[in-house]
Amino acid sequence: MRILSLIGVFVVALVTSSAMSGAVTIEKGKSYSGGEYLEVAGVGVGFTMPMGWHGMLPENLDMFVMTPDNKAFIFVFARKMDKKELKKLFREPIRLANGITLSPTAEPFVSYREISVPYRIENGAAMAGYGRARQGPNGTVIGYIAAGPAVQGPSLAVTTRNLARNTTFFDLPQ
Repeated sequence: MRILSLIGVFVVALVTSSAMSGAVTIEKGKSYSGGEYLEVAGVGVGFTMPMGWHGMLPENLDMFVMTPDNKAFIFVFARKMDKKELKKLFREPIRLANGITLSPTAEPFVSYREISVPYRIENGAAMAGYGRARQGPNGTVIGYIAAGPAVQGPSLAVTTRNLARNTTFFDLPQ
């Protein structure tokens, strides 16, 4: 079984330096709190965790995972890719652990440097999913894949939109 088949595709680099003041370095196994600005080294991107959320880059996963309540989750990936590759990625099902599969329910919507798609979650429970990604001027893409109880679907969609719109892209030191 492919457990999060996208892990091999989405490589989240560990932060080794801070391009912006106040940035927190992402380290595997370390916990982070809402309001912290986190950077992903090697790709030139950073984001601020939503207030009230907590997250970490698990030892066994190459995607940053954050949650407000351990029921709804947002998985974050960052890497270099073009919009065509990203659109193709968002057209395919995403398999998570515990038999959860997110299947797109519509064609990915593309607007300038952002792409979004709603997901149906196939695990028998009433769950909602949503994906949004943004491409920066340096060719870096950051994606936010949300999954949680159906009642939280609208707020997860808003959270992914806000995360994408408030993402910071920067040039890497030479």
